[in-house]
Amino acid sequence: MNLEYRNSDLYCQNRLLSRLADEFGTPLYVLSSKAIKKSVRDFLAEFEVKNVPVKIHYSVKTNPVPGFLKILKQEGLGVEVVFDHELELSSRLGFKDNDIVVNGPSKTQEFLERLRDRQVKMVTIESPGELMRVKAASDKFSKSINVGLRVCPGFSFAKMKPTLNSSAKDSPYGFLPDSSELWEALKEISRSKKLRFVGFHMHLGSGIRDSRPYKKAFLILEEIIKRASQIGIKSQILDIGGGIGVSAAPLLTVSQMAKSTIWKKHIKLQSNKKSSLLREVAEGLAQLLDRLEHSGNPIKEVLVEPGRILSGPTQILILSIIEVIERFNGQRFLICDGGAMSLSPLLLTEYHKITPLKLQDKKLVNYTIFGNLPTSLDKLSSSLPLTPVNQGDRLALYDAGAYFIPMNNNFAGPRPAIFLIDGRDSGLIRRRETFEDLYKRDLM
Repeated sequence: MNLEYRNSDLYCQNRLLSRLADEFGTPLYVLSSKAIKKSVRDFLAEFEVKNVPVKIHYSVKTNPVPGFLKILKQEGLGVEVVFDHELELSSRLGFKDNDIVVNGPSKTQEFLERLRDRQVKMVTIESPGELMRVKAASDKFSKSINVGLRVCPGFSFAKMKPTLNSSAKDSPYGFLPDSSELWEALKEISRSKKLRFVGFHMHLGSGIRDSRPYKKAFLILEEIIKRASQIGIKSQILDIGGGIGVSAAPLLTVSQMAKSTIWKKHIKLQSNKKSSLLREVAEGLAQLLDRLEHSGNPIKEVLVEPGRILSGPTQILILSIIEVIERFNGQRFLICDGGAMSLSPLLLTEYHKITPLKLQDKKLVNYTIFGNLPTSLDKLSSSLPLTPVNQGDRLALYDAGAYFIPMNNNFAGPRPAIFLIDGRDSGLIRRRETFEDLYKRDLM
């Protein structure tokens, strides 16, 4: 986002953020349409440099706010849905069948039957049992259903970096490359009159900061595609999933989490430089497509399903300081009106830059920042150096556009409002939760 200080006050695109906080209260999410469009352009540009034509299917679960998804639709993006309500939301927002990929291991019979009169781009099958459910549902359809198989590469790189959480051999998600189940599933699909095989899918994990897992998985997918072709099963689509990390808000390693939680040390951002990860993934993908082309197995369409890398940098969170506490040993604590137990548990496992909305021209002071719940788990940051702040001051937490809103709960009170900065059309796209919202489903 375009955030800058002017005379010590923090602005976003000519909007004084403290004024938004005064008007709409805190916690308050501020989202930028300009930042969203830039994020999409920057993402696609890395693939365009390598002449790889990709179609983005944004992971709806990452930020399922209708006002946000509408901007992505205007930019020509598709969506990746996992649950029935995400499919319904995408349809109501005008995403066409060809804009929708259906993933996830929890496709119930009822969910699958919702696809009866639809022909979405691909329904990814993750297990033999799910294949049977999809096949049973499709027998009642008048149209064929486009299906793909999810491949679990079956490897892990570093146990102390828990980001490849979907690619290990003991993962329950997807078919292992050397399993008989994969080839039996392909044959079962080829025999079906209602299932139309279109390609393969993978998803390695979340917050990945190294291109090597992608490149290794590409080699595995290449061999599977070639072998499937030899038995007459051609792949049109290659879906490489998401999981690409954000350099500005990385997932912490196990040792970094221990340093922050147990020893209460501040975790510094490792690098402010633009990450080359996406460029390296695009390069590996270009090489894969070239090899498949030369082997007589051209891929017609490449899909990618980014979440945090696309939306993370497009949104900030404004918090108010309820109390400043100083202990006899010199420790200073800030109590804010939201924390990890209400805004997002990812605050315990991710690095997020935090700055005051108004800078003081004084020496930096270390603060450990908590939310408003009486538990040490409701934390935002440990020993964070800030210019001095007081009760009533506001803080901005950066890169809050991924998983914050869907992981919000009302444990500490009503959930926050969301303000969209969009030129003349700026305004709330979600109002703050009220007492009536919290209890409208209870039978009093």
